Amino acid sequence: MPLNKSYQLMNEHQKPFLMVVQDNSLLGIVDAENIAEFLLVRRATQVAR
Repeated sequence: MPLNKSYQLMNEHQKPFLMVVQDNSLLGIVDAENIAEFLLVRRATQVAR
């Protein structure tokens, strides 16, 4: 699922985190802070290019 859709679902359903699953295996969890940090890093690397 795209990151923006995941973030939207977290907000709509007031969930503190989402599980990251691939092939029925739990890979980890993400929360709103993780997403915000990722977006900041992504923006910074795009500006640097």
